[in-house]
Amino acid sequence: MKERGKRPASRFWTRLFKREQEKPRKSAAKTRRPTTSPDRASASAAATTTPEAGAPAQARPTPLERSLSEAKQMAAIGRKDPERLANMLSGILTKEREKARQEKERFEEQVWAILRRDEEQEAADGSSEEPAGPPRA
Repeated sequence: MKERGKRPASRFWTRLFKREQEKPRKSAAKTRRPTTSPDRASASAAATTTPEAGAPAQARPTPLERSLSEAKQMAAIGRKDPERLANMLSGILTKEREKARQEKERFEEQVWAILRRDEEQEAADGSSEEPAGPPRA
């Protein structure tokens, strides 16, 4: 068996210590102060999430950029596991079909409600016709 020599110092530790040196230190008073009310907690959370004055602000991705990144991600999944991609796409398609069916059903219910109201108004005005209902299958 080949003997391994001593490994060189891991870059992990070097990067870790380098990052610690680059990070700005919080003052001891800020870290020790307990938050007692939700107002203070939300205010401190908002203060920690705001970017520094010198740091460039990152813009949110546009819908087009999100769509493109999603397509790239799906292409990568398709290369690695085509069956998984097929299952994902069929699930998405099923959800879209169900959503379209529910929207169509809701629209038809609204139309029939309008027709019933109109016929009820006509019946109340003196006409003696039966109110309309949804078609019977």
